[in-house]
Amino acid sequence: VAAWFIWSGYNTANPDVRSELISFKVINDQSISITYKVTVRDLNKDHSCTVVARDIDKNTIGQVSDLLPAGT
Repeated sequence: VAAWFIWSGYNTANPDVRSELISFKVINDQSISITYKVTVRDLNKDHSCTVVARDIDKNTIGQVSDLLPAGT
């Protein structure tokens, strides 16, 4: 049981993929610019990051996916 707690704590503190919003800027009523950072544990695998924009009612109003090829 103790080993599971150690494993669980490590994996929670060090996920395979971690994202961080660096900044955002409202361009106009229809556009926003964002800068974000993605950190991955295994650089030898392809990863993808999907950013979803939601309105005040939590409806999806925009979405973009970026592919992060292995080694980047």
